[in-house]
Amino acid sequence: MKNELDYKTELAKTEAIMLKGSENITPDESDELRSLAAQMNTYESEHFPLPRPQSIEAMIQWKMFELRLKQKDLAQLLDEPESRISEIIKGKRSINMRQAKKLHKVLNISAEFLLENA
Repeated sequence: MKNELDYKTELAKTEAIMLKGSENITPDESDELRSLAAQMNTYESEHFPLPRPQSIEAMIQWKMFELRLKQKDLAQLLDEPESRISEIIKGKRSINMRQAKKLHKVLNISAEFLLENA
């Protein structure tokens, strides 16, 4: 995809295939859909970038969204009480070094980001 016209054309192709319903798509259409989705994802990442979170709280929420985690799930992964996770997400509590290490390891939040925003 080189420009917005290509993007819109591919988007229309994608929508046409999807309107058929998953049970009516041929294997070739399924392959084409995967290819179109990958191309569109690349184009969208380059032309419509999402703003990066600017705080630890926002980054945790972003990662939870990406990984489809609920607060309860994150609390279990980080071995923290759910109430503490809630306080951190709401900005009522700062993270300590142990929690920063866990966030880095479990959610893959860069150590640099954690240090800059601590």
